[in-house]
Amino acid sequence: MDQFNQPPSKKEKIKKTQQEKDADWLEKFQIKNTPGYIKMADCREFSEEDTSSFMSLINAFKTKHSLEVLSATTDADEETQKIRMAAKEDLNKIFALLKKLQNETKINQPQFEELNKEYREISQAIGILSDEKIDHTR
Repeated sequence: MDQFNQPPSKKEKIKKTQQEKDADWLEKFQIKNTPGYIKMADCREFSEEDTSSFMSLINAFKTKHSLEVLSATTDADEETQKIRMAAKEDLNKIFALLKKLQNETKINQPQFEELNKEYREISQAIGILSDEKIDHTR
């Protein structure tokens, strides 16, 4: 009998068993420690409808808030903060949908990166408050 037709050795069986235990442990850990965790096998396919929903939120944001105005703000005065907070509220909806698509669909990396690029553009326009100035570089 050649090596390919032989049953697995005891050492190979133990190794396989350990790998299965590790995979089971990891899945249980993720389920226990990740709110809303869904097994990849239970995820639905990513669709054009998902892209349309996401881009609809992006376009609504860009219609309501001027990226040029947001990007041009550097001082964190009271009026600027009101504008930024309203924009940030709408950005949070975009972020929530992006995470939902990432966690609940079988989105591939290039598709995710395309959507994430849109999100990051808006996020940078809003900026981050740092030492009473608004930083648009992060």
